[in-house]
Amino acid sequence: MDEKQTQAAPGAEDLLALAAGLAEEDVEAARAAQRRLRSIVRRAGGPGREAGEQAERAEQARARAAAQLARLLEPGRPDAVRREALWLLSEVGGDESVGPIAALLASPAAREDARQALERIPGERSLAALRAALEACGDDFKPALAQSLRARGVEVAGVPCVKLKPAKPTRVKRTGDRPWTMRLSTSSIHYLHLPLERACERIAGLGFEAIDIWSAYTGCPHLDDALSRLGPGGLKELLEKHKLALFAFSIYVGGYPRYAELLGGAGGGVAVRGSAGPAKAGELGQRMGEFLESLKPEVELAEKHGSYLAIENHGHALLDSLDSFKAFVDLNRWPRLGIALAPYHLQAARASVEEAVAIAGRQLFFFYAWQNAEGTGQLPGAGPADFTPWVAALARSNYPGCLNVFMHGDLEPDAMSAALSRSRDYLKGCEAKAKEARRA
Repeated sequence: MDEKQTQAAPGAEDLLALAAGLAEEDVEAARAAQRRLRSIVRRAGGPGREAGEQAERAEQARARAAAQLARLLEPGRPDAVRREALWLLSEVGGDESVGPIAALLASPAAREDARQALERIPGERSLAALRAALEACGDDFKPALAQSLRARGVEVAGVPCVKLKPAKPTRVKRTGDRPWTMRLSTSSIHYLHLPLERACERIAGLGFEAIDIWSAYTGCPHLDDALSRLGPGGLKELLEKHKLALFAFSIYVGGYPRYAELLGGAGGGVAVRGSAGPAKAGELGQRMGEFLESLKPEVELAEKHGSYLAIENHGHALLDSLDSFKAFVDLNRWPRLGIALAPYHLQAARASVEEAVAIAGRQLFFFYAWQNAEGTGQLPGAGPADFTPWVAALARSNYPGCLNVFMHGDLEPDAMSAALSRSRDYLKGCEAKAKEARRA
C-alpha cells in the first residue's frame, strides 16, 4: 500500500453511505454499492510491505474501517447490511471487533455469519468469545460453534462432530417406463445471503422437492459451509429434516473432486460444471473427444461415490450449440457423464430447446428452467418464453431429473420467494397443458 492509497482509506461517511446502498430495492444499485464497499475495505485492510510511518498509517486505515463496520452491526440495521459488515470484518477486524460481532451470536438471523466471522479473526479474544458462546447457547447451535473451535485447533469434548455422522450413499435412479411426472427443484444461490439451513427451509416451504446447492460462485457460501461444518451425515440430516432431496451440487467454483465425497455421502446426485473454450471451425469433433477424455478422472470419482457429472452448455464454450450436443452424445462413452441443459444460452444462440432435449436423450441429467431475459424475467412464467413445449419435450424423453427453477440475480429473500412461488405455479400449469395435449 503506497502513501496515496493510505490517504484514500475510508472515512466514516464513505462506509456508512455505501452501506445504506446495500438495502436498495434496485438490485444493480445494491450490487454496485456492495462492490465499492468491498473494494474500499479490502484496500484499507489488505496486506502490504509497509514499514515505519507508512505501516502506522496502514494500521490506522484498517482500524478506521473496522470501527465503521462495527457501527453497521448496530440494532436496526437491515440484515443485508449487517451480513456484509460481518464478512468484511472477518477480513479486516481485530480484537476491537470481537465484542460487536460476539453480541450477534444471540441473534438467530445473524449468528451463523457472526460465528464464521469470529472463526476467521485471529487471536485469543475471538477464541474466548467462541468458547463463551458455546457454554451459553442452546443445543441447536452448539455443533456449529464446536466446529469453529475445532477449526481453530481447540479440542471440544461433549459435542459430537456432525461431520463424522455416518451416511450410507444411495444411487440416482431413472424413472424407467413409469408415466412421466414433473419434479421441481431450485438453487440455494437464490438465497446466498442466508445460511444453508434457512435456504433449505425457504425452498422446502415453497413446495420444491429437491435442491441444487452452489459452491462459491458470486460468494455463495453454502457448499463450502456444508463441507467444512456439516459433512455428509450432517447435510443429509438437514435435507431429511426439510424433506428435500439432494438433486445437484453446482461446482463452477472449486471443482468436483473437492466435493465428490460430500455429494456421494449425502445421497448422491448430479455435479454440474462447465465445459471448455469454444472449438474452431472443423475442430469440434477432435476438441470434444479430447475434452471428454480429460474428464475420465472425474467420471471415475463419480462412479466411486455413486454420483453423476453434468456439463452445462454456455455461450462461447465448447458445448454451446446443437452440433456440439450431437458431438457430445456421439462421443460420450461414460454412463455417469451427461449434459446440463441451459435454455438461456440456447435461446441466445437461436437454437431449439426442444431439439436439444431430443438430442441429449438419456444423457440429459440436469435441466435449468431458465429463459433468456433480464432480471426476474429469467424465471419461468415471468419472461416471454412459453415453457410448455419444453416440458412436453422433457416428458417425451422421460427426463429423470428435476426442472431446476433458476435465475441470475440477487433479490431479497422475501422477493425471491414470491418470484419462485409464481414460477412453481406456472410450471405446474405447463405440465397440465402438456398432459392435455398428449391425451388429445
